[in-house]
Amino acid sequence: MTCGTLQGYRNHRAFGTTPCPACRTVYERLYGPDEPRADGKPVPAFDAVKEARVEREKRARRFATKIAHGTYQGYRAHLRNHERPCMACKDAYAAYMLTIRTTQKGPRQ
Repeated sequence: MTCGTLQGYRNHRAFGTTPCPACRTVYERLYGPDEPRADGKPVPAFDAVKEARVEREKRARRFATKIAHGTYQGYRAHLRNHERPCMACKDAYAAYMLTIRTTQKGPRQ
């Protein structure tokens, strides 16, 4: 981290650490001091960075599902996680599709 620069200040905020005086000076020289909130505390300058990180973590947790390998649900979980399905899941998917195709009624007459 390069302290004493605007990027250094942003890195402090992104990693949740208190900016050092050198970084805070650079930030305040460019943007002025942080505006106080209604409760009197200063507004964090890069709340948007923190919110974006939280959203990325939520998205990552949503896709981090347990995979029941060798099942149709496992095949779908691989696809939801943007992964290539394993061979056991591919075989289960093929068997499932075969049963679907063979149990469906023929064309209407």
